[in-house]
Amino acid sequence: MFYGNEADIDEALNILISRESSVYIAVWEELTIKQKNLMVALAKEEYPEVFSRKFLETYGLGPSSSIQKALKKLLKKELVHQENGSYVIYDLFFKKWIRHTW
Repeated sequence: MFYGNEADIDEALNILISRESSVYIAVWEELTIKQKNLMVALAKEEYPEVFSRKFLETYGLGPSSSIQKALKKLLKKELVHQENGSYVIYDLFFKKWIRHTW
């Protein structure tokens, strides 16, 4: 049984993420600028409307056609998946790493 507090949990998560940081950096470096920008936007939102004008403009993602192409590649790499009618980052630790780093 765990008797820690929220600060202990955050510290443990940060340790886990820092241990995986080199893996995340390697994955990140393989992505195009458009894919990186989309991953940052997905990391900041919970179940975003990816093709909505507001989402595209908020994150400066450009036309929805280029987002479709980037999403297709991210799905193929298994970095994102569809959930609740939206797209989310598959690895929650990677999502937290992106939020923290970018």
